[in-house]
Amino acid sequence: MSGWQKSGLIHVLNKHEMGHSELAKLRATHPNILLLGDVPADADMVTGHDGVVRIRVLDPRKGETYNQASALQASFDAGYDLVTEHSLEPVVSLLEQLTM
Repeated sequence: MSGWQKSGLIHVLNKHEMGHSELAKLRATHPNILLLGDVPADADMVTGHDGVVRIRVLDPRKGETYNQASALQASFDAGYDLVTEHSLEPVVSLLEQLTM
């Protein structure tokens, strides 16, 4: 990250690449994407591109229960490549390995 501009904020209403001009600009110069999402629908934030790895961070809110098998199935059905639970540490490790 080299800076931040309020107009470049990606949020729930503009998170799909087609609806956010800043994402389209980034795709022109950075062909690979590591997408992190926390709900199944986030997997389609970037569609139709090679070089996309989608990782779901499964971290239920405090006191929320879920069925792990169903959550994993929903994640992979939505298009996620990997799922991590309760921690970003596997993602950090992956990034460290990729940038060595």
